[in-house]
Amino acid sequence: MIGATIFGFGIYLLTKSTDLKHLIDTPDTGAIIVTVTGACVFLISFFGCFGAIKENQCMLKTVNDYHLPVQVAIYQYLVSIYSIV
Repeated sequence: MIGATIFGFGIYLLTKSTDLKHLIDTPDTGAIIVTVTGACVFLISFFGCFGAIKENQCMLKTVNDYHLPVQVAIYQYLVSIYSIV
């Protein structure tokens, strides 16, 4: 659910970026990063939940292989935001 929420918020930022441009003088890269992060979290969560329900080994191995790299990338993103602010 959180991944879908983050993805939706990123889409909202992309569509409303013209309204937010005058408030924040930055390009749309932040909105794109939020959208991609939300999509990655949503896909991994979907594979994990659906793979556990159907007991599908391929989906569970996909979650196992991609969970750590995506989690590390998200943490790096959050640390970089924190260091800027």
